[in-house]
Amino acid sequence: MNPVFKRYVLGFLIALFLSGCATHTPRKMYKGEIKNEKDVATIIGINDWTNWNRPVTLRVHKLDGETLYGSPNVLHVDPGSHELVLSVSHDRMMALKLPVLNVSVKAGQVYQLDYRLIEHRASLRESTGTAVYSLRYIGDHKDYEDYLAKNPEYKAGTPLFIPSAG
Repeated sequence: MNPVFKRYVLGFLIALFLSGCATHTPRKMYKGEIKNEKDVATIIGINDWTNWNRPVTLRVHKLDGETLYGSPNVLHVDPGSHELVLSVSHDRMMALKLPVLNVSVKAGQVYQLDYRLIEHRASLRESTGTAVYSLRYIGDHKDYEDYLAKNPEYKAGTPLFIPSAG
């Protein structure tokens, strides 16, 4: 086998392994001691490869002006108002201007970054589009953990579509 090909395959496998390991450990983005999940808000990004030909990733790139290296998929933050600068990739297209969301979150609650693709144009030379981004309320931590226990396919960061109780 070609040594250059081996190197690329090995690099790809290492990157795939590391991205899977780091995706779901919540990153602590608050000051002080480690807090219980009831005392912090959880913000979840999207890492949707269900359609491998058109993957979508949506993560927090900056939280209140602080750059998050590695753009974690799950964040624990203090309750209150926050400014989120998003890292976005639709169908392997990156956003030219990173979207900014100003949000207010509550303790013990789970939220997921969400998007709605409004327009998408693709040609052989380029692919462009327009999207709207939001922070969608999922529920409290117990409901979220129960849902993940019953639906293990969502642990890969696919968008959660939990039916609302109301």
